[in-house]
Amino acid sequence: MNEIIHKFVMDSNLAEIKPDMRLFGFNAPMPNESGAHGYEMWVTIPKDMEVPAPLIRKRFHGGLYAAYMINGEFERWGWLADWVFNNIVESDWGCRSEPETAGQDWALEEHLNYYGTVTGNHPGQMQFDLLFPIKKK
Repeated sequence: MNEIIHKFVMDSNLAEIKPDMRLFGFNAPMPNESGAHGYEMWVTIPKDMEVPAPLIRKRFHGGLYAAYMINGEFERWGWLADWVFNNIVESDWGCRSEPETAGQDWALEEHLNYYGTVTGNHPGQMQFDLLFPIKKK
């Protein structure tokens, strides 16, 4: 988990201020030939909340997503992409946040039980939804 985001969540008491907070992440930048890559994380906050540097406020435009829940099997991204390309939907690529990033924020991983981690009521293994942007063919 990103230490900077987690520190912000804990220091701001975000779990109490916004108990419906959600945590997302994605590769940024994408993996290179050696497999090295970064990972950007977002947490939802109230509209009027101050965002201290080095964090920046972003607006996410959302969209329609195919979702697949995993317990850490990130190799399932390939399975989800195959499903999207072989069914009644197609991918809907494109940056969905402002300011735009060089990342992969069109393909998100939502950390489903982050609230439990923050509040000390973690139910066990971390679960994720792989979120792949789609549209009807």
